Amino acid sequence: MAADPNCIDCGGPADKQEHMPPIVMFEGRHRPGGMEYAACADCNNGTSAADSVAAFLEDFLERSPV
Repeated sequence: MAADPNCIDCGGPADKQEHMPPIVMFEGRHRPGGMEYAACADCNNGTSAADSVAAFLEDFLERSPV
């Protein structure tokens, strides 16, 4: 956040860290480091629905036969 103090989504001042992709997409919830971005509280909180969809799709694709 020190290098870029602006929100990755809206460009406003950031006060939170956004993690992309969501941690639920990683086996054992172990996300590699370096996937954190500056975000404001509103944008960070606004991504929870997208995180849920991403987790559902990840689970669905993992269970689907290839």
